[in-house]
Amino acid sequence: MSTTQILRFEGFTLDPQNEELRRGSQLFALPPKTFAVLRHLAENPARLVSQAELLRSIWGEVAVADGLLRGYVRDLRRVLGDDATKPRFIKTVPRRGFRFLPEVTLDSADDLPDATQAIAPSSPAGLVGRDQDLIALHRSLRTALGARRQVVFIVGEAGIGKTSLLNALLDQVRATGSVRIACGQCVEQYGTREPYLPIFSALRQLCRGTHSKQVLAILARHAPSWLAQMPGVISDDEYRSVRMRAQGSSQSRMVYELCQALEFLCADQPLIIGLEDLQWSDHSTLDLLSILARRLDPARLFVIGSYRPADVIISNHPLRTVVLDLQVHGQ
Repeated sequence: MSTTQILRFEGFTLDPQNEELRRGSQLFALPPKTFAVLRHLAENPARLVSQAELLRSIWGEVAVADGLLRGYVRDLRRVLGDDATKPRFIKTVPRRGFRFLPEVTLDSADDLPDATQAIAPSSPAGLVGRDQDLIALHRSLRTALGARRQVVFIVGEAGIGKTSLLNALLDQVRATGSVRIACGQCVEQYGTREPYLPIFSALRQLCRGTHSKQVLAILARHAPSWLAQMPGVISDDEYRSVRMRAQGSSQSRMVYELCQALEFLCADQPLIIGLEDLQWSDHSTLDLLSILARRLDPARLFVIGSYRPADVIISNHPLRTVVLDLQVHGQ
């Protein structure tokens, strides 16, 4: 499978597949590493990209001095006609990283997986000022459809439109009819938090949706301990059989089972899991989320979580540690 994603900003055209930067008919010959730095910044517009993230993305585990990275950024400014003191393209955030300033649009994509052929990353009516966010979600979706699992967080305070943004993406994906979608929502609990509450909610949707027989068969075979905790989705006889097989399952065994089951589901059809209000999530859900992100097996899996950062900070919720850990490891 080959993909072509053309990124445009301020009159420039960035072609990642052919490693070309153009402005009109002018072609800029960038060395591979310089192009890689520009590509990573352009693919992550507006947000702060740390020096550690850039180094890890381009050089992997190879030790590289920060000064070398600043040299590449300096070369890019020269090509783009940028001024470090009054930046229009790349802003340096001292001791932290860089921010790509111009608006970036995803112009075209060739040879995409069938699941994305009919998905248009344009903001629907009622979703104002979120074009770049929606484009970023579509970009991650395309990566997930290429069997590189993705975990993405939509972050903002109450009323900012996190749910609207998530629903806009899901509505566009549903129109294709070629991607499984399941969502779960965390709820504020004042006692002991119920383990895996949003995960069970998402699984119940899968068990009652299109191709439910296939979903139930995969869960019964690979994740009986989960199916045993969802009475009502299978017959009484099947439920008794599943309960027998699930006896004695530990929590670590449960996590392994579900990871296996989800990967089998993704082999047949891509899967999007939406998890809302993670600032109220239980610790078990966070452990599962972290493990799903860290697994190396190819999977057409796209997990989108939303949360309110202020609530996480005030309550000292472990979600903050999980998010930072995934960011540090490029996941």
